[in-house]
Amino acid sequence: MSGFIKIHRDIERWGWAESPKHFRVWIHLLLKANWSETEYKGHKIEAGSLVAGRKKISANTGLSEQSVRTVLKDLKSTNEITIKNCGIFSIISIVNWHKYQDANQMTHQQNNQRTNQQVTTYKENKKKEIRNNNAHFDFEAVYQKYPLKKGKSRGMKKIQREIKKPEDFERFSRAVENYAGEVKNTEPRFIKHFSTFVSEWEDWAEYKPITSLDRAMQFLGEGEIND
Repeated sequence: MSGFIKIHRDIERWGWAESPKHFRVWIHLLLKANWSETEYKGHKIEAGSLVAGRKKISANTGLSEQSVRTVLKDLKSTNEITIKNCGIFSIISIVNWHKYQDANQMTHQQNNQRTNQQVTTYKENKKKEIRNNNAHFDFEAVYQKYPLKKGKSRGMKKIQREIKKPEDFERFSRAVENYAGEVKNTEPRFIKHFSTFVSEWEDWAEYKPITSLDRAMQFLGEGEIND
């Protein structure tokens, strides 16, 4: 029989791991177990099972038949294996063979690991990209111009994800200045939290406050008499 078997790291915590004879027999069973379903003397031998007897296991492991008997009894008692007596031979089945040895299961686990790693890498790259972009923009300086120091944490996270270009940062900075000028003499309770403002900052980027001259012109315009 050629090929390889997979040994999971959990085996270090296995109950029989510190017993040399149990460990020897267990590895022997893993090595001899079928990888695919076969038939032997009219009996179906499924993947993870093998045809064996105490004498054969004893000869292959170097343990006495009595030791093999004891080990098989112990492994059966802890639900590591099942043993089906078929007269002159027995069929030993490894209970969790598919969990650790099945190729499809291992491929599925590897695919999950790769997918999780890809997702983690993507998130890390996005965070790195945001940090690199933000390194060029002094958001803290802009925040200090904001008239109400509330909602900073959530607002900063949102605006730092959104702003990627220098021109956008300039427009955002101008929006903050425009809003600060508009609410200069406003009571704090009527001023938006920073986290609220960043959701609508573009409305203030091109905002032009109404000056006294504008109001005067509006007043004069309203007073005109049309012929």
